[in-house]
Amino acid sequence: MVPIALLLAAVTTAVSSTAASPFNWQPCADSHDVRAQCGWLTVPLDHLDPANPATIDIAVRLYRTSGHSKGTIVLNPGGPGGSGLSLAQPTFATLTGGEHDLLGFDPRGVGLSRPVMCTQSSYTGIAEANERSQKPIPFERGSSETSFERYLLSYELLAKRCHKYDGREYLPYLSTAFVARDMDLIRAALGEQVLNFYGISYGT
Repeated sequence: MVPIALLLAAVTTAVSSTAASPFNWQPCADSHDVRAQCGWLTVPLDHLDPANPATIDIAVRLYRTSGHSKGTIVLNPGGPGGSGLSLAQPTFATLTGGEHDLLGFDPRGVGLSRPVMCTQSSYTGIAEANERSQKPIPFERGSSETSFERYLLSYELLAKRCHKYDGREYLPYLSTAFVARDMDLIRAALGEQVLNFYGISYGT
């Protein structure tokens, strides 16, 4: 028979371990690499209003260095609209010298972090995204002013659709300032004093 005191100690240890990790780390479903862990961090929807109880879960992926870590580099994918989960992987670890853990995340409103709904269903959303990807980007191809104006109009229509399906209850909280505050909470949850940050394109 296992002593009751030993059982209580085991339970206490398990609870403490879970409580010590606000990310609730789990193996990543798309990777067999034991150094990769996936989780979520719950953050306030509105960082400026402590009385607002609404929250959002930020999807994160941690890739641990094989050696002694000098800290964690938080990776912002840019886009805008890019997913950062895939950045936390061996190739990027090599590019950063292999001395830091890497943490990629999906910024609020993107990917697995409560994505913005700008369409009625996932099916029509995919169709619209595919259609948009076939359109040339005027400011990269030197198109005429008329084409550029038409391109801006298409984005205005897209913004109106986003507002229709997600509206004022969500869109105002998807600013760069709120994402920056999310990153600082990620830093704090990791137990680190300084935010080591690597931003790509719009992520800077």
